[in-house]
Order: sequence, then structure tokens, then C-alpha cells
Amino acid sequence: MILYFSCRASAPTANQQGDDQPPPSAVVASQNAPVNSGRKLAGEFVLKVETDDYGAGGERAVYRFDESGAFTRRQVLNGSPANAEEGVYVISASGELVLYIEKVEGALLEAARVERYSIKEESGARLILQADRAGSFILEKK
Repeated sequence: MILYFSCRASAPTANQQGDDQPPPSAVVASQNAPVNSGRKLAGEFVLKVETDDYGAGGERAVYRFDESGAFTRRQVLNGSPANAEEGVYVISASGELVLYIEKVEGALLEAARVERYSIKEESGARLILQADRAGSFILEKK
């Protein structure tokens, strides 16, 4: 027990790193931060899935974007809304939609969860997005 306290006392804290050194998490965050294009989305978009051989299909999620940069995403399960997520979004200069999920079911997360999607096509009525290794999906304006 005494060894544990002496090791904890000698470990440097964030304040002991020095004023000229940013914390490691700040360096990583700044390297991955998107350059904001200034473009915005507005309105509700629906993620739909084609009906498969088992009859599964239809709406999977509803996204609501506003021009202030806020968004909500509500999953749809068996036709009923579920699992609300809230946060902010940025459309980067390189054509990515970056979502920062800050709340899940109204509960504030300790750190925002980041999701990045390449915008493959954008029109007033729909967005075609591509995740890194997953297929593309379509958000259609409601």
C-alpha cells in the first residue's frame, strides 16, 4: 500500500508537463481536426435500407441537421424511434461529413465520439456517404 502511494506521488500530472508542452491528447486532436468548409446542411434526412428476402428494410435512422452546426440522429427500430444521439457536425474542405456525438439519450458523454464520412454525392434532396471500410449509404431529405 505504501509503495502504491509513493509511485502515485512521483508520477507527473498534466500541470507538471510545463507550459510550453500541450497535453498529448491536444496534439492528436489538432492533427486530426477537419478544416471547416463553412458549408451547412439543413433539414431532416432519412437513412433507408432496401427490403431484403426476410422483409427487413425501411427507415433505419432520421438525421436532423441545422445551419448552426447541430445535429440529432434517432435510430428507428421496428418503425419506432429509439436511441437519440446529439452533437455538432462539420463539413470539411476535403469533402467529409464529421459528426461529433456529445450526448446519447440526453446523457452527456465524457468525450465526444467522432464519426467521419466521405461525401460521395450531394444534392438538395440527398447525400451519399462512404464510411472508411463500409459500403456507402444514402440519406434522403424528408
